[in-house]
Amino acid sequence: MSLAISALDKVDAIYLTGPVKGLLCLLIAGAILLFPAASHAQTVTTYVNSAKGNINSSRPCTTPLVRNFVVAASFTVSDVDIGVYATHKARGEIRMTLQSPAGTRVQLVNGNVADISGDNFNVLLNDDGTQTVNTDGNTVNHSTTAPPPFQHNFIPNNPLSAFNNENSAGTWRLEICELSQGSNNGKFQYGQLYLTDTPANLSVTKISSIISDPVSGTTNPKRIPGAVVQYCILISNGNGGNADSIVATDSLSGPFTYNPGTMNSGANCQSATTPEDDDAADSGEIDPYHASISGSTITVTASTLAPTTAFALTFQVTIN
Repeated sequence: MSLAISALDKVDAIYLTGPVKGLLCLLIAGAILLFPAASHAQTVTTYVNSAKGNINSSRPCTTPLVRNFVVAASFTVSDVDIGVYATHKARGEIRMTLQSPAGTRVQLVNGNVADISGDNFNVLLNDDGTQTVNTDGNTVNHSTTAPPPFQHNFIPNNPLSAFNNENSAGTWRLEICELSQGSNNGKFQYGQLYLTDTPANLSVTKISSIISDPVSGTTNPKRIPGAVVQYCILISNGNGGNADSIVATDSLSGPFTYNPGTMNSGANCQSATTPEDDDAADSGEIDPYHASISGSTITVTASTLAPTTAFALTFQVTIN
């Protein structure tokens, strides 16, 4: 099928609404226009573990105290933070490591037995923190006021960005161990894991082709009155996160008339062969994207669009 952009397309516009993220790309008469998607901040999901546990000589780094954060939701991670509150005599004896479901390990707090004697640990570990962890004064005691919020916002000894682009789902494992075999004991009190999703990267393309005209039929048809033109709206999600609750509308304002019963959907313009029934909902509504037309406005929806996937809607009009 020959695809072309004509001056007719200049009067058309496609808008997407809903909690989608990224940029939308609209192809009109050969020009690419970029504009922000519907406003939607990245989602930060928190997971809590408040099961207390001893941090002492019975928890060397070979058999650390383990606190798990079980994540059921599946999304691509763009940022990880973790807050830890522990009471302890001499926090320099504490070492902490976080392991992702994929097996990536990051030693967040190295510990420093020789120099740091201040009590307790009340810190949000964050790559964008104010200073590196355990550089806030060797003898300074941290607060025993239970978080959240955490008293300090510090940068871990090794970056949490090592987890970026991994899948969230599974068990995130926090290991806490005691570096000294002395009498300075402590207790894990509370932990909170913060996972930020990755925004979707949506693009929209609209293309058209002439199917037939009343003079030449289907042989090299022209855009003349009576010609049938097929449009395809392709909505794609690139490398990013899921796009959810997508609603796309296309305003058909021009010298043509929509041909009822010509809506079809599929994974792309060439494979769009599944009928869509022109109305938003009825007792027999089984069309995949609930495509509809009301007046001159076409609407199509999708509950979710995974990364690197797309869907297309085709329909036909007759030039007046």
